[in-house]
Amino acid sequence: MNLGDDIQSYAESLFLPKIDYLVDREHISDFKPKRKDEVVAVIMGAWWTRHKWHFPPPKNIYPLWISMHLTDYPPEHIGTPIFDELFKGVGGEYMKAYGPVGTRDMATLKAMQDLDIPSYFSGCVTLTLPKPKIKPSKDYVLLVDLDPRVEKKIRKDLAGSGIEIKKISNNRTTRRTAEEMDNWAFRKKETEELLEMYYNARCVVTRRLHVSLPCLAMEVPVLCVHYPKNIRFSPYNDWLHMVSPEDFLKGKYDYDFLNPKPNKTDHLETRAKLTQQMTEFVEMAGKDKRPLEKVVKTTYTDEEVYRWQYDLMKFALNKWLPSSIRMSKQIIKLKEERKQLTEERDKLKRTSVYLKTRRGAGKTLRKLGLRK
Repeated sequence: MNLGDDIQSYAESLFLPKIDYLVDREHISDFKPKRKDEVVAVIMGAWWTRHKWHFPPPKNIYPLWISMHLTDYPPEHIGTPIFDELFKGVGGEYMKAYGPVGTRDMATLKAMQDLDIPSYFSGCVTLTLPKPKIKPSKDYVLLVDLDPRVEKKIRKDLAGSGIEIKKISNNRTTRRTAEEMDNWAFRKKETEELLEMYYNARCVVTRRLHVSLPCLAMEVPVLCVHYPKNIRFSPYNDWLHMVSPEDFLKGKYDYDFLNPKPNKTDHLETRAKLTQQMTEFVEMAGKDKRPLEKVVKTTYTDEEVYRWQYDLMKFALNKWLPSSIRMSKQIIKLKEERKQLTEERDKLKRTSVYLKTRRGAGKTLRKLGLRK
């Protein structure tokens, strides 16, 4: 549902002379090209280990590991109960063979370094987005996925200013069909329309990283209302005009929505390096005529991969299942408590109505002189 993923893929696609395949990162080990000996160059910038443990990628993939993000979620979060386990054993051998790994943020960089995987901070591929060619004279302030309290304050502060306020989400508002999601032309159009909304704004106010960084790239003034200590934002918290929701609500910020200050320029060096790396990778891949067996850098066998995947799934199940059972029992208990409280509330309501009815009837009888 999050179009931030498609914005990353879109930014990567702009470096490719053509797109032959859509590679599903959540099931990347299942990818099969049309020919068994085909080598497929892939820019691997993405959020990894959110819902998956289909790893490592098949030998056919010729990867550029750049703009990688990794988040440590507890089992109760929507996602898999694994963090760095994907990059140990066979997975670790793969990452070391195809490194160094460019990371999107400092937290991911530390995770890779802790695993002794050659790595460096590359920044996010969305920083390479170009500016659209046309910007209309009529503009607006664009609010994207803000805390409702923050949105309310902005609307109040801009009341009577004459500036239009638009509100959109960086998420798809309706679920797309499988055919639409497998159609890159459809997803590309959807992404371009969203980016055009950002570009045409006088300024953008958001809490999202994948709204803030595209705005930096396209030179659209942006204010990020989020928590600066969020690990996903390091080092971008220093590159953005950023304020916490609490400070914003208290008026502790320096930002004029009608005359927004220009963005900082800390990202420009990273943008240039990302552009150079992806350009050189695509050019190199286009010239590389080696057969598949000469391109592969790993030495493990298919049997070793299957055994490692099995052990990883077993580990994940053992880690996840006990907490899932505890949560299920807690949910059942809370549902029973809710049912009981609802019944008590309804009983009190009926009692209250009965008392009001009695008082009303008594008052009417006294007016008629039928009761003292």
